[in-house]
Amino acid sequence: MKKVAIFRSFAREAIKNSHVSIKACWTILFTGGTFALLHSFDELVECKFPDLTSNLFVTSCSRVPDNFSFGISMSLFLVYVLTFYRFYVGNIRVFDIRYDEVFKFIDSLHDPKNQLNAEQKDAEQEERDYDNLLEYSDRLGKEESLFLIIPALIIVYLTVTPSNPLKFLWVYLALLAADIIWLFWSLRPWAPGVKSRKYLVTRFFDSFPELKGTPFERKLPETASTRWGVNNCVFAVVILVILLAHLAIGNKVCSLHFCVLGDLACQEILLAAGALAALLNCGTDLIWTWDFYNPKFGDDQKRVIGKDAKFELERNHDAREA
Repeated sequence: MKKVAIFRSFAREAIKNSHVSIKACWTILFTGGTFALLHSFDELVECKFPDLTSNLFVTSCSRVPDNFSFGISMSLFLVYVLTFYRFYVGNIRVFDIRYDEVFKFIDSLHDPKNQLNAEQKDAEQEERDYDNLLEYSDRLGKEESLFLIIPALIIVYLTVTPSNPLKFLWVYLALLAADIIWLFWSLRPWAPGVKSRKYLVTRFFDSFPELKGTPFERKLPETASTRWGVNNCVFAVVILVILLAHLAIGNKVCSLHFCVLGDLACQEILLAAGALAALLNCGTDLIWTWDFYNPKFGDDQKRVIGKDAKFELERNHDAREA
């Protein structure tokens, strides 16, 4: 009985299934949030266009939004949809890599079917790879699975706030802050498992050196996480400044004298600026890390095939000369 191989298979499946349970939890939360979003959207449309809806239903409108406020709210619905995509797809991609794909990579490295010849199999290297892999798994931040529920709940809460742009922006700011904290915590240099994580990245590029320094690196969670952190920090500061200015005007702490339309109009303009900042935050994220959300490997395969083909030609040439 190959006890070591059986245990490794058991451990890998257990780790993978723990990730599946987290995904199921997210699915439940985001499904409930989607229903809440549709309800909020329906209420906004009823308030703005009461003639289009049946009079049999009593709406919960406190006031009919003007065109400018309605436009801000509609843009915030779009912000939510983009935010849903960013966090749901992005976090699942990170967990897929950390809890599943990295294990399959090590398995593939040592699969006899992937060896050019029997002598190429290195038992010592295999032991070293699996030891580092299990150490990497042991040192993954187990608290992150619980912590990521917090951003999920904040996102769900966003679904009931687009009709109130000020509340939406404060909640959105809280979401960015929570994500920044998580990114800092997971990428901190002194975190347990940094050594084993670097080992696995190094091991990958040792196996595929032709991919190092190429656009392939944009498909790695470390690259995406760094870009998320930078993007969210910049726009968190921008949105915070906008909200503080709105708060200062509302409390009569200051007045924007250059705004000839009056303080109330200036507050509306600030809310529009906040909505625009949130949209730019989402757009920058999607453009900057699109390769991580939706990886394509056609060009990467060409690089790998190109080097393998060159190696095969050189080996055949050496064999003919011998």
